[in-house]
Amino acid sequence: MSTVLEILTRYGLAGVIILLLVQMVLIITAIGMIRRLKKHVEMIQKKVQDYLAVVMEEEAEAETEPEDMEERVISGQERQMKESLAKRQKVQQEEIFNAVLQEIFP
Repeated sequence: MSTVLEILTRYGLAGVIILLLVQMVLIITAIGMIRRLKKHVEMIQKKVQDYLAVVMEEEAEAETEPEDMEERVISGQERQMKESLAKRQKVQQEEIFNAVLQEIFP
């Protein structure tokens, strides 16, 4: 028991310093990982903002289309064509959104 106490008194300070150095290395590594994660999150955020800007721009363009075409009487075939075109556009937008999400989160 006395040899253990003698070793601790002789090398105790060095052990504490080594433990502190190990902790510093771990903290520096964690900070580096957090910085890389932050950059990745910022990249994802920018891609989502760009996508939403494009979607909002397309919606604004769709709203500015002439409304007089909607007011006139249309035949059943024209109505079906417009509905199918609207469905295709919706599916296409969903596919684009899914592609963007897959690009962001592979």
